[in-house]
Amino acid sequence: NSITSSIPLAIGCITNLQGLSIESNRLSGSFPSAIVQATSLVYLNISANAFEGNLDGVDFSSLTGLESFWAGGNLFTGQLPESIFELSRLKDFSVILNGFTGGIPNSVEYAVTLELLDLSLNYLQGTIPNIWLNHILMKSFLMDGNYFTGTIPPSLYDMENLVTVSIAINKIHGSLSSNIGSLKQLVVIPSELCLSVKLEQFLIENNMFEAEIPSCIGALSQLEHFYANSNSLSGTIPMEFDLLVNLVSINLNNNHLQGSLPSELGTLVKLLYRIIN
Repeated sequence: NSITSSIPLAIGCITNLQGLSIESNRLSGSFPSAIVQATSLVYLNISANAFEGNLDGVDFSSLTGLESFWAGGNLFTGQLPESIFELSRLKDFSVILNGFTGGIPNSVEYAVTLELLDLSLNYLQGTIPNIWLNHILMKSFLMDGNYFTGTIPPSLYDMENLVTVSIAINKIHGSLSSNIGSLKQLVVIPSELCLSVKLEQFLIENNMFEAEIPSCIGALSQLEHFYANSNSLSGTIPMEFDLLVNLVSINLNNNHLQGSLPSELGTLVKLLYRIIN
């Protein structure tokens, strides 16, 4: 739609309101404070509007039943709100494509009901904290397109139900831990782990990872896209790539790889796109 008016204050008086979806309009201004008075809310989607200002000053504690918060594609700035991660039923939190700064709030450690955490395409910085030990329900962990530094926190490997992980386009560095092989459900993951047999996409481009591509890469028979460009990968390109019969695209540009391009890549009939310089 193209609704341009503001959210009426009376919306907070609808005490039985459980779902509010106003995405893809032209609503603007600060976060509508009346929303937190609708204390029965379970689902809130204000994505793809032009809301702006800070959320860290909003007190979400009254929304005790809130499970889903979607606010991507707005103009929010400042730090992420601490209080929303203190809600005991929160499952989905997405603020992709905003202007949030600062780091990941400490209160995220206690948001153990989270299944989706999408902080992509903001201006977040600092390290990704090592606070994920009890987040066993997490399925999607999306941090790409920020300014995170440091290494992958060890407790990330304890989120055993993860399906999607993306930390591409940050400043993450260090080696890649073999512990991530315990994440059996992974479909998208930024690591080398060959035990994640459902892996379809390998996306760690534009970071500072230092590692060699393991020869066991050939075990990932479902792998379709391998993007590890602009890192500090070393060693040679394993000839076991010829076992990746479903590989469609590969980009290893701008690393420290040595040797010649394996002739085995020529046997991959589905391969449409490759950059290996």
